[in-house]
Amino acid sequence: MEQELERRPVISLLRPRGLDADRKFSKLVSAIKAGMEEESVPWLEGEEEGALSAAELALRGARQSRLGVGIGIDPACSIAVYFNRGENSEPLFLLSADWASEKVARLVGTNAARLVKKIPFKDLAGLGHKQ
Repeated sequence: MEQELERRPVISLLRPRGLDADRKFSKLVSAIKAGMEEESVPWLEGEEEGALSAAELALRGARQSRLGVGIGIDPACSIAVYFNRGENSEPLFLLSADWASEKVARLVGTNAARLVKKIPFKDLAGLGHKQ
């Protein structure tokens, strides 16, 4: 997958391998993809081995993506977005599993795409402010 990411300008969506049977996890991944699709920004989904956090997955994805944007979702259903421009040491968005609803996941995908398009973010439901 890394070679594909290096050639195509896409957002990288990384997740752990083997969680397809987890219904909540699959719904959140689908919602993230729907948010990116809504903004007409392409993505490439990949699976990683090991026990990585959402932030670690997102950072890895951002480093692989030509657009510099990575989204990670971990087994606990935490979601992170990294923008790999400059010396970012913290994710742009990091939502714990407590916040991980389909609506919020879709907005995360939408906002990752809006980051690429350089347009204002949509307000993340329940957070009460723009990031």
